[in-house]
Amino acid sequence: MLQNFFGVVANAVEVVGSIVVMTFLGLYFADEANLYISGLVRLVPRGHRGRGAEILRDRERDLVVDAGSLLSMTTLGFLVAIGLWMIGVPLPVALGFWQVF
Repeated sequence: MLQNFFGVVANAVEVVGSIVVMTFLGLYFADEANLYISGLVRLVPRGHRGRGAEILRDRERDLVVDAGSLLSMTTLGFLVAIGLWMIGVPLPVALGFWQVF
């Protein structure tokens, strides 16, 4: 039983560590977006580089809007889960997660 407990703890630490690393990398890459866009544009044939850069800039703006929506939906789900937990509803996290979608 103790071995199973440590296995669960190790998996939880791994998941949290992965989330932290992915968040850090996502923020780093988002901060340096111009560097990565210019690198990707170099992979496009010379005659189409202008359009390729335009498409990548549009996608960059879309990602910023999507990130804002994700943040607000996550906050809403978190607050719903806390409220359901406070009033004693079973499985508040699952219901809060469902509320987001």
